Amino acid sequence: MIKSTSFTKKNSIFLTSLFLILLILACEEKKTEPVNPEPEIAALWSNFTEHWNAMNSEGLVEIFTEDAKNIPPEFEVKTGKKEIKEFYDFLFNNHISSNYQNQIEDVSFTENTAVEYGNFQVNWVRNDSVAWIYKARSVVIWEKSSDDDWKIKSFIFNTLE
Repeated sequence: MIKSTSFTKKNSIFLTSLFLILLILACEEKKTEPVNPEPEIAALWSNFTEHWNAMNSEGLVEIFTEDAKNIPPEFEVKTGKKEIKEFYDFLFNNHISSNYQNQIEDVSFTENTAVEYGNFQVNWVRNDSVAWIYKARSVVIWEKSSDDDWKIKSFIFNTLE
């Protein structure tokens, strides 16, 4: 009899433990797949383009995080909104006009980070009225802010010519 009571007690403990584990697993919050941020990123590029074409560097930097990096070829890395704004001010001050066009090629993402591969073209008119075109491919690292807005953490690009 002692053996059978011991066996029943062990079974009872095992079954209770198993039940509790299953209950905990069933009650765990189900993780949802992250939502593709590409439509939101495309809208941000549209806003960026409007500011670019208006040569409004103040509006451009709103798409960047406070500690963002802008990594253009043949220039020093610009870190933070102030330096990034100064870079765009430099570009705009040396041109009469520009027309910016952006194309997203691919976006890989997690819940709070997205990596975008794309390209862009800028049709410039310098202060001396000479027109020229700048073409580049880019890798942009996006970060979701605490208020759920996507912002550029790093903007890396190189010339396509």
